[in-house]
Amino acid sequence: PVPGIFEPSVRATQAWANYINSKGGIFGRKIKVIPIDSKTSAADNRAGALQACKQAFAVVGSMSAYDDGGASALAECGIPDISATVVNPPRDEAATSFPAFPNLRHYVLGSKKLLADQNPDAPKTAAMLWLNASVASYNARKNMAAARTIGYNFVYEKQAEVVEPNYTPFVVDMKAKNVQYVSMVGELNSIARLLKAFKSQNYMPKVREFDTVIYDQKFLAQAGDAAEGTYTSITITPLEEAASNPEYTLYLDSLKRSSGGAPDGFFGAYAWSASRLFQEALEKTGPEAKRTKILDFLKNLRSWDGHGLHAAHDIGAKKAANCFISLVVKGGKFVRNSPAKGFDCNRTPMFPPG
Repeated sequence: PVPGIFEPSVRATQAWANYINSKGGIFGRKIKVIPIDSKTSAADNRAGALQACKQAFAVVGSMSAYDDGGASALAECGIPDISATVVNPPRDEAATSFPAFPNLRHYVLGSKKLLADQNPDAPKTAAMLWLNASVASYNARKNMAAARTIGYNFVYEKQAEVVEPNYTPFVVDMKAKNVQYVSMVGELNSIARLLKAFKSQNYMPKVREFDTVIYDQKFLAQAGDAAEGTYTSITITPLEEAASNPEYTLYLDSLKRSSGGAPDGFFGAYAWSASRLFQEALEKTGPEAKRTKILDFLKNLRSWDGHGLHAAHDIGAKKAANCFISLVVKGGKFVRNSPAKGFDCNRTPMFPPG
């Protein structure tokens, strides 16, 4: 795999390989994982992709903020690229790229619609912040364009530096505009600092919603009580409900045996799903193990839920399920906001529809 800067994907992929090998491999062949760190640049991602093309049969479980760097190299060498998810259009558009969570072409608006229904005044004065990085800017603008179609009015839009030392001026400006909904596209440490700045100014917008990057125990530790009441949404079974999900239980047991590390709430789980998707493709296409057969299988796979781990995504069309679970931080923990069980699907059309 080319795990990039998201270390949980490495552990999940290796845990899967160890599990498969303990069962005798696939068609009698053992799985060997070659970790390739693409670091924090598109150039390193491309170098990692070129290495994978030479040394590996497939790229599995990848997750990187700079995944566009290796897109053309992977497509040109024809290697199956079954990532956890992708974050840049070039990687999504590559002919050999089939992420387990294909979330880039459409935006699931269900969570925003739910929060607007629960807090009808909040979307009238919304704010969006993003870090000074191309992927963050792209996703923030897509996020806003989608939200506007269901009535969100962004009165404050601001870019922050990747290592922003002080979010207080941002908070003061938002308070002056009476912002009641705030979101940010960035890593969890920056979001935690933003929330702490809100708390220090004795001002909290009614709705604080951030993407899945905050679904991590490290965020709760960093933000402390400033995280209380913060929302996120996920397309996967919550880690907190893993005991009732056989596939999640298998993942966590395999992870514990493999590395003994604490589980990741999102990226690791989707890397496990990507590994299981690779396994599915290998088993369904026979012992010959040809890249072209794997790619044909993926192109025609219209539903993949990771053996019940997450909502069923259309892998071939690279389209995520229009489903979500809304979570809120209460008592220092992530708990369900909605629905009471399972996933909330088709609450509102995806953006763009179709």
